[in-house]
Amino acid sequence: MRVRILNQVWDIKDAADIKPFGLCDHETRKIWIRERQSESERLDTLIHEVLHALAPDADEQSVTRMAKTVSNILWRDKWRRPRKT
Repeated sequence: MRVRILNQVWDIKDAADIKPFGLCDHETRKIWIRERQSESERLDTLIHEVLHALAPDADEQSVTRMAKTVSNILWRDKWRRPRKT
């Protein structure tokens, strides 16, 4: 999937071998998300990596805390990934 983050085009891709759950690469403007996660874990990972793209200088603890807060709120509000058809 292609998205715009701070007016730059980024690619978000699934990957089988990303450890632990995701990776944000500023040089290539790519975000990788590990394929085999629960839907709630995937939401948290996606938010986490997008936060890294938005704030590359933010420390890991802050990014983790913010991502968990946002993903929990969205999950409780019943946001879910559309099913593939």
